[in-house]
Amino acid sequence: MCHPIRRVCGLFLASLILGGGGLVLAEAQLPKVSINLMPDVPYERVFGRYVLYGPFGAYGGFLRKQSSRRIQIPAVVEGKPASQLKMFIGAPGCKMATFDIRILNLLDTQESFMCSPAPTVNLVGQIRPASLLRNKDTTVSIDYMAGWACGFFGLADCMVPQITVGTVRPDTDGVFSIELPDFSADSKASDADGGTELQLILRDAKTYNILAFLEPESETSRTASRNLRISSFYPQNLGFVARPTK
Repeated sequence: MCHPIRRVCGLFLASLILGGGGLVLAEAQLPKVSINLMPDVPYERVFGRYVLYGPFGAYGGFLRKQSSRRIQIPAVVEGKPASQLKMFIGAPGCKMATFDIRILNLLDTQESFMCSPAPTVNLVGQIRPASLLRNKDTTVSIDYMAGWACGFFGLADCMVPQITVGTVRPDTDGVFSIELPDFSADSKASDADGGTELQLILRDAKTYNILAFLEPESETSRTASRNLRISSFYPQNLGFVARPTK
């Protein structure tokens, strides 16, 4: 019985709930994994994905746009503490980093992401024909398809992580220019065998509706799935056309 210290005991009981997989922790007690972004990292442009492992199986998510230099991920799923976290993080001008973190004794865990300088690559393209823009205010989003990540996370049934690494507005002639991370400088990040590539999508800037998936006109710049090949150099005014629909 809790009496005569009913109040303290009640708080203690409220913090512990018996679940099907064992003891479940209250939110205030949940352990967290923190990644501190060093001063040389452009934190507002950080991207990445993580997967937590534990008695719940595997559960993942993408990093949201950061407003500070600390990424915090609750190390719990369905009220049950995780025992491991795997993550990859990237940022323009920085090499991609991977983390494999053991979460022990329900304690908060801290790691740091330092910017190891990496080159960037300029992509200057042109959408053809310009009528594809449909006289609308449009954007081109460039998504990094991290095909290698499924193997890193150890997931057999895995959708390739798709991360937007840049957005640009084409002019009325369909010309656009954008600086992107040079993924070819990292052997893991450019693993073509794993389906690593760049996907370009033409969108309505106001509604964000998809107008067309874009593919390079040049076969040498195109992957088997008709996306843009990872490269350290792209020809000037590389032509892009709408991908045929099946």
